[in-house]
Amino acid sequence: MQDGVSAATAHKLTYSGAGITAGSGALAWLSENHTLVASLGVLSGMVIGAVGLVLQWRLNRRREAREIELHNARMAEYVKRGGDTQ
Repeated sequence: MQDGVSAATAHKLTYSGAGITAGSGALAWLSENHTLVASLGVLSGMVIGAVGLVLQWRLNRRREAREIELHNARMAEYVKRGGDTQ
């Protein structure tokens, strides 16, 4: 359950970073100091998005390792039973 919450959080972080990056352009257009606002928005969006992507990558690696371990355990049980499915 913990990984499900973490994966959802990482996914939302990635999209939030993209949204902040895109939204900062629109906000900068309306702002008087548009260069600073756009720069800060883009930088913060990139950092947030990168954190989300790293979390997703890490969680996917952990899930893959668990799936490989489960597969190996099932194959060992299959071989131990002599290869029959019943």
